[in-house]
Amino acid sequence: MTYLNDALAHGVASQRAGKLTEARSIFESLLSHSLDTRISGAALAHLANIHTIERRLPEAHMAAKKALELNNNNGTALLAVARCERSA
Repeated sequence: MTYLNDALAHGVASQRAGKLTEARSIFESLLSHSLDTRISGAALAHLANIHTIERRLPEAHMAAKKALELNNNNGTALLAVARCERSA
């Protein structure tokens, strides 16, 4: 595993533990430092989930759409889009 994969896993663990501020910071950092579209897409999808939890639906929808542009098979992003559209 690379540093970026480790950071992504740490962000997911933080999100699952309810540490949304920490998770957001990790995912935003990954977006700033990764050129790997798989990492960036995953970070965007998880940011979309955080935004959805925080009821920031426009931001959630935008992040999920960007994640899908990078990988249209990103299940996390697809679920985030569905949640946004259902909540709208």
